[in-house]
Amino acid sequence: MALKVYAKYLSIAIVAWISYEVSQRPSITIVERTLPPLPHPVGPLTPNTRLREAEILFRNTITGPESIVVDDSGNVYTGLLNGTIITFRDENPQGSIRVFLERITCGETQDPRSRPLGLRIRGRELFVVDPYVGIVRVNLDDPRNRGCLVNVKRDTVDKRNLVFIDDLDITSEGVVYFSEASTKFDLLSCHAEIFEGAANGVLLKYDPKSGEISTVLKDLYFANGVQLSPNEDFVLVNELTAARITRFWIKGEKSGTSDIFSNNLPGLPDNIRPRAKGGYWVAMGLPRVHPKAAIDDLLAKPWLRYLLNKFMPPSLIHSFPEPNPLGIIVGIDENGAIVETLQDPGAQHIPTATEAMEVDGVLYIGGYTSPFLGRLKL
Repeated sequence: MALKVYAKYLSIAIVAWISYEVSQRPSITIVERTLPPLPHPVGPLTPNTRLREAEILFRNTITGPESIVVDDSGNVYTGLLNGTIITFRDENPQGSIRVFLERITCGETQDPRSRPLGLRIRGRELFVVDPYVGIVRVNLDDPRNRGCLVNVKRDTVDKRNLVFIDDLDITSEGVVYFSEASTKFDLLSCHAEIFEGAANGVLLKYDPKSGEISTVLKDLYFANGVQLSPNEDFVLVNELTAARITRFWIKGEKSGTSDIFSNNLPGLPDNIRPRAKGGYWVAMGLPRVHPKAAIDDLLAKPWLRYLLNKFMPPSLIHSFPEPNPLGIIVGIDENGAIVETLQDPGAQHIPTATEAMEVDGVLYIGGYTSPFLGRLKL
């Protein structure tokens, strides 16, 4: 009898816990859509093992080196999952690692969830995007000397609050173009953005002269990496869940218009950075290669997206089963055509990449949850 009573109360507790968990999940409005047919592994997409040649730095001593920058003195900087920014010497990475910044703050604004995402360097200043704080400028010679360009707790755009800012690039005149992955879900709820399937992302512009923030592009699918062209006549923004890159023209006769720069990519594009041979490196968070890909299956099944959003623990989102595991970084030319790929079939060495940053013949490879930093000699 006592056992039955205990079982009854245990069942009630389990049901109550499940009900509470479900009630805490973000509400989504499912959008039905599909991606183009999966690219076939031919030409530049022919399988190779070049990513397996990468050196693994700081294995299990760091977590989540999302974005990477290198200053003119050979110091490398990257932001981690715990909110810190570390630095080390390019020629001696293992022996020179240290904490550069303990926590991102924007004036008096700070947040315990602080997590540096996109990084850029201009002169002796480091620019950091933190989705819970804002866009911050930090002096490389004196980290105490910092300024706040965008404050997500205070600043607004189009009479709304900023929700999930992600990456940035800066013109020679100091204008900042930055992405907002979602205007609806924050970083901790980014899985809901994927499950919903809507175009909630935007590309924004910060004018340093007026201090104003304006919307450049709307209706982007998980707006992610941002990169200016060498002549600053256009800016590129990766659309993660559309597997494409969109171009917005800044100068010339096409100024103020946009078009698709690169479409049907062999993965979900995270950050985009310059390639020394011309064009850009595009890091792929998840692969999309024939014959099967998890994201394509997911988008094609609205009912599955709804159930996963309700019942799948957020901690398991990043371990969602991939039927065709592949670590992949794509090199595209100035016209958006794929010209080379760096691959790890089976995703055993470099399973995922959020950024590929090239400097002096070396490609640094970051990953949002990776317990290491990759370093590949090209």
